[in-house]
Amino acid sequence: MRIMPRVFKLWLVAFTLAWAAVASAGERNWLTVHLGKERIGYAWYETELPRSAGSIEVAEVVLDTKALGDPIQLRSYSRVRYGGDRELVTGEYRTESGGRTSTVQIELVDENLVVKANTAGRPQEMQLKVDPKIPFTSDAVNYLIELEQRPERLKVQTFDSTTLTIVQIEVIDRGKVTLEDGGRTVAAHRYDVEDPRSPTQVFVSSEGKFLLARGPLGMTMRPATEEEALRPVSGGPSDIADLSTIVPNKPLTGRPDQPLTLRFVGLSRDLPSDGHQTTTRENKDVVVTIHPLRPEGKRSVAEAKGQDEWRGSAPFLPADNAEIRLRSRLAIGRLTDVHEVAQALRMDVFRRMRVNAGIGVLRPADEIIGAPEGVCRDHAILLATMLRAVGYASRLVSGMVEYQGRFYYHAWVEYWDGKDWNAMDSTRPESNLTSRHIKIAHGTVADAYQSFLLSPERLEVVKEGS
Repeated sequence: MRIMPRVFKLWLVAFTLAWAAVASAGERNWLTVHLGKERIGYAWYETELPRSAGSIEVAEVVLDTKALGDPIQLRSYSRVRYGGDRELVTGEYRTESGGRTSTVQIELVDENLVVKANTAGRPQEMQLKVDPKIPFTSDAVNYLIELEQRPERLKVQTFDSTTLTIVQIEVIDRGKVTLEDGGRTVAAHRYDVEDPRSPTQVFVSSEGKFLLARGPLGMTMRPATEEEALRPVSGGPSDIADLSTIVPNKPLTGRPDQPLTLRFVGLSRDLPSDGHQTTTRENKDVVVTIHPLRPEGKRSVAEAKGQDEWRGSAPFLPADNAEIRLRSRLAIGRLTDVHEVAQALRMDVFRRMRVNAGIGVLRPADEIIGAPEGVCRDHAILLATMLRAVGYASRLVSGMVEYQGRFYYHAWVEYWDGKDWNAMDSTRPESNLTSRHIKIAHGTVADAYQSFLLSPERLEVVKEGS
């Protein structure tokens, strides 16, 4: 469990950077960060005016909270430079969490974004294609506000410094509203930021002054003085993992190895259908029947052909790393059956990894194997890379898993056996997934970890068993 700290960091950094453009030159603006009723950190942003044309927007977020009782301390800094036409020129990002540091530098060259990243000494370099028809910016709301002819909807693209990808965002102008917050009622203008990572509502005054931002899971940001923002966090009862859970309308009493049917009432997004689960949409609801696939029969590694796009090295999955390849081959020994090989790798990760929920930095597998600790996301990245290192096709999965009556956000892995995708969870000793695992998304790091939040009105247990 425990992949929520990264989502919280994404929302905070994206939001503070988006509002740096409204700061007066040389003026530092302060914000307090809240989770539910608890203040858990602060942020600041400011705009610098260089001698040449354009502007430099600087922002920092400092977070002090916990997940399932483990402390999380995170500091994320960003500095983005724009030209005189508000086109992005360069950017630099730095995130520190759990004793790890991640740095990213970007530069827009023609229609390509050149990215150079380094996490704990592990460099990654790539070029991302920018769509020339869509504005590229890190401040979607302000980009819309500053347009002379302001549309009701505007699509922009931005850079995600965590997954090292380009993300498309849509900003919707909802017009004048009455904002009610903390016992106050004020006239405001509302903008909805449809960001696949974390949808947000932003409220500003008639003069364009920031009033409030509301993100998922009860996350908010409010203007503050420097003294208020820097006041020590009390370390209250709020817990990211607990507040993000979804509780079904009644306890589950059936066997976890038997099918389970659930109804997500009022769920706007669809969920995948495959060998693990079948989903159908019924008006505004999504019904999921989970029937975990159990591998049957022997299959040689030579039979596991196909799905070539999910083989080899990829961002965060350096399957050609010598240490990972050696460790993977030592773990499988002389095994030749597809499923036995996969399970041997799963158990190697399960035995080696230690729990450390305080790491909010997304790490590549070659850093994880050298320091085998982290959360479910780290388990999944390492296992997917080891599978690829021995020639398997593998992909990452985000979802939810039931624990003590609640569904928590979680991550695991799938591998291809030549016929089916089979799922494995290396955070648990059991070889197969249960009907308590709900799949939300799968694919690359970006596919699985950028957009997995669910916000149904409620979760209903429809049927347990066949």
